[in-house]
Amino acid sequence: MGPEPFYEAMHNTPDFNILVGGRAYDPSPYIAYAAYASKTPLYNRSSTEAQRLWGGFAHMGKIMECGGLCATPKSSGAVATVYHDGTFDITPADPESQCTPLSVSAHTLYEKSRPDLLFGPGGWLDLTESQYEQLNDQRACRVRGGMFKFSREQGLKYQVKLEAAQIVGYRAHYMGSIRDRKFYNDGPKIVRSKN
Repeated sequence: MGPEPFYEAMHNTPDFNILVGGRAYDPSPYIAYAAYASKTPLYNRSSTEAQRLWGGFAHMGKIMECGGLCATPKSSGAVATVYHDGTFDITPADPESQCTPLSVSAHTLYEKSRPDLLFGPGGWLDLTESQYEQLNDQRACRVRGGMFKFSREQGLKYQVKLEAAQIVGYRAHYMGSIRDRKFYNDGPKIVRSKN
């Protein structure tokens, strides 16, 4: 599913602390939270401004779904700062790492077959005009220019990304252990008196 169910759940329960979702496109929770926090209407899709804003949310979500893997060296996590026009900054959590235009743009292509159009539920992220800029702190990277093209606004049906699998066999694992008190000091103590 796309970000819509997450977004609606946030609006229906504004005092939420944790949201648990089922099978979803990985960037969806990030997109939904950015839209919710910025009070961006879910169904405002026709204007260039809306496509730019949702493009920023979708691009940021694509990067953040893997946390600090967009940093060099890889970080344990990352922080995204999203601005009112869809521009966003990515900063690694590890102070020894940095997000560079190369590391962030390369991560944008992770699990994708095209560098310019990233298809997902409800449309596609058009990155033909995206820009990546190293910030002065040399740790953060600023990203702008992504546009989200909503399939319904283009006269197409809403589509979801379907991942599937089939059974090709079975595997079983068995584990067992024995603990011999003779080799450990935490077993019962036997004390004999001299009487």
